[in-house]
Amino acid sequence: MLSKESLVTAGEGDFADIAGGSALFPRHVLRRYAVMGAVLFAVALNVAQRSNFRAQLLFNEVAIFMGAPLLMIRMYRLKVGEAPASRPVRPLAWLGVLLAVPSGILTAAGVFQLASLVLPVPDRVLGQFGREIMPEGIPMWQLILFASVLSGIWEETGFRGTLMYGLRRMK
Repeated sequence: MLSKESLVTAGEGDFADIAGGSALFPRHVLRRYAVMGAVLFAVALNVAQRSNFRAQLLFNEVAIFMGAPLLMIRMYRLKVGEAPASRPVRPLAWLGVLLAVPSGILTAAGVFQLASLVLPVPDRVLGQFGREIMPEGIPMWQLILFASVLSGIWEETGFRGTLMYGLRRMK
């Protein structure tokens, strides 16, 4: 055992442990995101019945999808401009979004109508589903803000940003 150099000096695999910070992040990124998913799942199971729709969405988006990546950026001393992958959107992408959204809605409606021919869904079930998705008393602008805008920004930052940043640097 004493003839091995790794006992006396640090090996290549130990560099990240010594350097810490951003060198250690690729080793821990999957573990951190697994914990993030477990917290999200546990909270959704235990709090959803006692909480309202806004509080649940705000917790998910602000605490989990915004807070966890920002905490990882700070904890591992990652480059703020590089880790979240914040780049300006190309103008052609906006055109693609403007074309894709209406066509996606039409496609989804068509697929649902075709599926309902094979597996019909009772009106009572559809009504209950609509009430669960859009609870009473929430204005449409809040629903769009919480379910579309916030989730689009923070989930993109968290997953395309810090997760992909860490996975790209894995060896």
